[in-house]
Amino acid sequence: MVLLCFVLDLRNISPSLIGDLKQSFLKLANLHAISSSVDSLSDRIGLCYITKDRISGNDQLKFAYTPSGNFSLRDFHHAVNSLPLDAFVPEIDESGAISCRDLNLASVLCDGALYSWGGRDIMRKAIVLSSCFPDTMDSKARNTLMAAADKCVSVEFLLLEKRASNLSYTQEKINRFLRCLSDLDNCSFQTCVPDGKSLHGLEKRWLQDLKDDTAESLQAQFIFKRNLVGSVNKIFCNFT
Repeated sequence: MVLLCFVLDLRNISPSLIGDLKQSFLKLANLHAISSSVDSLSDRIGLCYITKDRISGNDQLKFAYTPSGNFSLRDFHHAVNSLPLDAFVPEIDESGAISCRDLNLASVLCDGALYSWGGRDIMRKAIVLSSCFPDTMDSKARNTLMAAADKCVSVEFLLLEKRASNLSYTQEKINRFLRCLSDLDNCSFQTCVPDGKSLHGLEKRWLQDLKDDTAESLQAQFIFKRNLVGSVNKIFCNFT
């Protein structure tokens, strides 16, 4: 089983895309909640986000949902629905391409946050979602990722690409960021055009990470107002 911590860079994710991601997180939480046959479900989802303070201009990382004990579907729904929609303030460089600075990962990959969540035997994974990533990496960020590797924590950088957008994130910038990650075995990079099909695929992949290795397949029961055949008004489905 894996403990997932989602890190949303709200500075560079458009409000419409935030709305789509919210729905994906809510679906994931619902499926996670009904996937267990026991009354209580261990808390294995963290949610935090990066914003820019409008007064000071400083970047801030805030925790929306911190795993503690048993998973609370109600609290997680509240955390997701409370994600701000007005934090989109992308920086544009001289070429007109979207630019990105520090991701503040040291505030997540530390003993006071991700490293202290879950039990001793659980695997931990941070998933950083943004429409752009820095094309350089300073020593602090690099040391943070190397320390995460020492603790067997994996970090996935998920680039959310928009086909129709005035703000582009160039392939050159992607290649620079990939070079920064090239010798970090615990880091991976994925791209996603966040349409309905792709987001559904992400939900399934994340749910699979959250499942216990010994977990049974997910079951759903559909009850119809009218009988389908004879006196039968139910359909049972298994999701693997």
